[in-house]
Amino acid sequence: MRGTWSGIIAGIVLGLGIAERVTAFDTPPVKVVVDGRMPVKGGGGEGLLPVALSQDWSHPLPNVTRGVIVVHGAHRNADSIFRATVQLAPDNGALIVAPQFLTEKDVVAHSLPNDVLRWDRDDWSTGADAIGPAAISSYEAIDALLLVLADRSRFPNLKAIVLAGFSGGG
Repeated sequence: MRGTWSGIIAGIVLGLGIAERVTAFDTPPVKVVVDGRMPVKGGGGEGLLPVALSQDWSHPLPNVTRGVIVVHGAHRNADSIFRATVQLAPDNGALIVAPQFLTEKDVVAHSLPNDVLRWDRDDWSTGADAIGPAAISSYEAIDALLLVLADRSRFPNLKAIVLAGFSGGG
């Protein structure tokens, strides 16, 4: 009987572990989708990546000497990570950029257009390709952000880029 109970208990413990692991990354849709959109082109096509920006980067920003890219964690809460980071920036010498790697359920819940990039669950955190609208990896998306920041016509005085991540984004 003892072997039977230990087998049942082990099965329950293992079952709970599997259930916890499955639900840990099966998060609800995000509450907020950040406002900005950045076109990203990759080997699999193109799409729009949601981004929050502390300054309008569509024109030259000669005062910017630091670019700070902050990547959210598994809950994809780019808005709150962005707000917290902006509060730490001492002046307009820092451009804060927060990409948001959405899932299909985020896109559906917020009725976003089909050209917005989305990933399967937390796959973005390991560099996986988006599941729509094009197979663009999250690493290609970060590379695209870095290329924008490397544009000397927009950021002639940029001296440093910081890439910071939290939880699944780190």
